[in-house]
Formats: sequence, C-alpha cells, structure tokens
Amino acid sequence: MIPAGTAGKVAKGQAVPSIPADMVFVVGDTLVVKNEDTTDHILGPVWVPPGSSASLTLDQANRFSYQCTFQPNKYLGLDVRSRVTWTTRITAILLAGLPTSAIIAIYSLVVFPTKPRQTTNIE
Repeated sequence: MIPAGTAGKVAKGQAVPSIPADMVFVVGDTLVVKNEDTTDHILGPVWVPPGSSASLTLDQANRFSYQCTFQPNKYLGLDVRSRVTWTTRITAILLAGLPTSAIIAIYSLVVFPTKPRQTTNIE
C-alpha cells in the first residue's frame, strides 16, 4: 500500500516506513499495489493512478530491480524464489537426516560403550 503523502516524502528524499526497500516472493505470487496517495505511481510495468490498485504477477524466479516512484532511490528490489516441492523437502530430509543419525549412532557408542562378553570355561 502506498500511503497518502508518499510523493511529498520521496521528493524530500525520505523513505516511507511502511514500504520495505526489498521484498521476497515465491513464483506464482501476485503483488498488489494500492495507491492511497494523490499522485500517480509506477512500479516497473505497473502504473497505479491515485485511489486505485494494480497487480503484478510474479511468474519466474529471479532477482528483479524495478523502477519505482514511491522509493527515494527510485527502484524496488523484488526477490522471486522457486517454490519448494515435495522432492526438495524429501531430499533435504535425507541429506540432513542420514548424516545426523550416523553421528548419533557413533556418539551413543561413546556414551553407552559396549561391554565385552564374559566367557565361562567349563572343565
């Protein structure tokens, strides 16, 4: 949301605290920009007249730097990341779980050492 008075603050070089300089999204997200200011604003390919809203669909993973009229430095960074899939989750569990279980097994031998077998001689 672009609050009222944003254009005046940006003209003075002041940042608007409610608008972060960089944002992180996931592929498939939609960024909706609502303009409550009295001035038109632009975010990359999106033009947002006063009192209206516009949306930007984020359909590819990348690090974007868009022209932005509601930031003092005139750009807005968007980090669009790939979605996490079940394959990614299972791979992460295996990559972390197998070595961790091996280390726990080794340390358990240190904490609870095996006792040598006692043999009895029957004569």
